[in-house]
Amino acid sequence: MHLKFVMAATVLIVDDNPDIRNVLASYLYRSGHQVLEAANGAMAIQRATAESPNFVLLDLYLPDMNGLEVARTLRKTPVTQHIPIAGWTVDCRATMYREALAAGYIDFCLDKPVSVAVIEALVEQHAKQEC
Repeated sequence: MHLKFVMAATVLIVDDNPDIRNVLASYLYRSGHQVLEAANGAMAIQRATAESPNFVLLDLYLPDMNGLEVARTLRKTPVTQHIPIAGWTVDCRATMYREALAAGYIDFCLDKPVSVAVIEALVEQHAKQEC
């Protein structure tokens, strides 16, 4: 018999919609992950640099700054530059998001709405965890 062992990851959920954050946080928490939340770009940068999550789920439309600005800042900061970032938006086919993927600012682009199971699978497959 083979047992599947999934290490818990710390996930930073960045979205200005508290309902979306709550649903995702509840789901990921029940799956064994630690969850951090941020409602805007400035808070996301502060939480990521202070708490070094294993994965960032980043809304690309935030009230205070563009999500791509947040991703660029995280990529330029030594303590956060290695963290996988999944950006999510209503249309990943837009040129801006394809360019962000190509430049390495975000690692994945997810079209809203997205299944929480898809998000959990990304976290479990790509979160870099230190043992």
